[in-house]
Amino acid sequence: MASSHQPEIFELIFHKNNLVSWSSLNGPKVYGMILKTFYRDDDNRSFLMAEVMRTDGKIQILPASVLELESK
Repeated sequence: MASSHQPEIFELIFHKNNLVSWSSLNGPKVYGMILKTFYRDDDNRSFLMAEVMRTDGKIQILPASVLELESK
């Protein structure tokens, strides 16, 4: 049986201060820096989330699954 918490692949990739990017539907690529990561629970599932400061200074919370690592 698996342990109660196994790190997801995203948890192994994304860390505080990493430069990341993501794209909105048909929008340009957006860049930002991870401020923190945390889990959000929903319907018996956990999702790794990232609080990201965009290059325009706005803070956005995104699921790690939409992020692309640009730099460590």
